[in-house]
Amino acid sequence: MKDYSKGKIYKIEGGGLTYVGSTVQKLCNRMCGHRNNFKHDKNCASKEVLCFSDAIITLVELYPCGSSEELKMRERYFYDLIPCVNKIRPWVSAAEITASNRIKVKKYDDAHREQKRAYSREYHARKKAEKAEKAEAETI
Repeated sequence: MKDYSKGKIYKIEGGGLTYVGSTVQKLCNRMCGHRNNFKHDKNCASKEVLCFSDAIITLVELYPCGSSEELKMRERYFYDLIPCVNKIRPWVSAAEITASNRIKVKKYDDAHREQKRAYSREYHARKKAEKAEKAEAETI
């Protein structure tokens, strides 16, 4: 069980780039984890920073809290504050998810507008033909 009362926000800087993260571990242990991922070619944003020999980890803030979500929310604050190479936002609000989904739906709709129109024309023509056949069958 992780002890979130030992929460920390950190940054790794190297080659003029910055990566922001959060942990409950000692910073030296966390840096070892990043370096291990880098050595084993794991795909992570910190890789961009760690490829520089001058990469160092620095404590940004001690942040004792009660849960992973609280720690990630605080990390998000610094993610937004500090220009960083992080590829994934640490915490995303429900409103951001909704807005992102609206954008995805709009892009999909725009890309498939003609396909949807063609399907709609075909569907309505088919229904009209079925209705006419039914009416014709009833008159016989």
